[in-house]
Amino acid sequence: MFEDLSERQISLINAIIKEYLATSEPVGSNVIVKKYSLRCSPATVRNEMARLLEDGYLDMLHTSSGRVPTPQAYRLFLNEIMEEHDIPVLQEVAIKQRLWPSRFELSRLLRQSTIALADYSQLLAVATTDDG
Repeated sequence: MFEDLSERQISLINAIIKEYLATSEPVGSNVIVKKYSLRCSPATVRNEMARLLEDGYLDMLHTSSGRVPTPQAYRLFLNEIMEEHDIPVLQEVAIKQRLWPSRFELSRLLRQSTIALADYSQLLAVATTDDG
């Protein structure tokens, strides 16, 4: 899915997401070049952003605004920063037993999965669907 992206495009998506998470504002090319030390001009960044818009990684809320990341961009971002860890077998079995009764009801399964993830990771966990 992400194989068609260049390293520069991946770096650009990561920078846009970081900036968007920090400011909650659409991100423009000048900000990206100045703040994230990309080795290219704002015009090059705009061209790359246009390609990423066409490919579904970015969205534009208004004609003259900067860009915002899409769920597809967030998936790429998370794949880039995540590390995979194994969990003990007993814990895996306990989680599966906890989720098994919810397997046929999506909203309940998401709720239970989120609770289990938060319990296991000791971090905040949030689950959403593309429908909102």
